[in-house]
Amino acid sequence: MRRILPETLSKRLRGVEHIQAGQSFSIGDIDIHAFSIPHDAVDPVAFTFRTNGTKVAICTDLGYLPNHVKVHLRGTHCLILESNHDLDMLKVGHIPGW
Repeated sequence: MRRILPETLSKRLRGVEHIQAGQSFSIGDIDIHAFSIPHDAVDPVAFTFRTNGTKVAICTDLGYLPNHVKVHLRGTHCLILESNHDLDMLKVGHIPGW
């Protein structure tokens, strides 16, 4: 991103953390895990959050729910899920990688 952004904008990226699928990290007492999801983007991820015995997950832009995503969602107490799938849009629209 730093290569393609003007210098004034790239300076703002100094505090940006890059998160990849499979990466786990903590913020305070919240353990966060990023995992891959299927979508028409480069390396899209969803997240699980664990603290004090509670697990929350956020998954967006899912056209379908593959098994590897189901594994990450097991034991979730609260799931925030956004999914849409429009076959007509897929047939007539241009989506990279489809």
